[in-house]
Amino acid sequence: MQLENYFSPVGADGQNIQFSREQASDFAKQIANDFNPIHDIDAKRFCVPGDLLFSIGVSKLGLSQKMHINFADMVSDGIEISYKEVEAGKVDAQDDKGKRFRAEEQDDLVGEIRAIFRNNLADLSEIEQSVVQMRFALTADQDYPLTLKQVGARLSLTKERIRQIQNKALAKLRPVAEDRLIIA
Repeated sequence: MQLENYFSPVGADGQNIQFSREQASDFAKQIANDFNPIHDIDAKRFCVPGDLLFSIGVSKLGLSQKMHINFADMVSDGIEISYKEVEAGKVDAQDDKGKRFRAEEQDDLVGEIRAIFRNNLADLSEIEQSVVQMRFALTADQDYPLTLKQVGARLSLTKERIRQIQNKALAKLRPVAEDRLIIA
């Protein structure tokens, strides 16, 4: 499934998303097998299917063993949505006025590691960030972790050098994570 067919990137950096009635309705009927009339293109009270919001959230944020998702309101067509981390491990889907549509809570440890990485709280170098990102699939555009050899091929380095960079980065991440988890 090409999820990109069911939303449009918008905003200055293209990180926000927006749905047309056609995109959302097609997803509901063709992918989710949801024929609720509220998802019909010509529905007076139209709603983007929750399955589509969930799928996009998972593609952007990844999965966690413990996730809790609340749908706070309905999303209609033409509304620009951004996924914002409101605190460690808690992400809201919001419009430009701050109205919440969906809230996701991840396992504390996973959310904390992602927050540390995303905000570079461990002061990782650019190469360390790249290696950790690829080795542990920390971004939404990567479906699975890469091996040392695969990362090495992408960065034109040996797998042993990738291992060294990874270990140095993890040594920087570990104390920051421990401090933040003990305080929380």
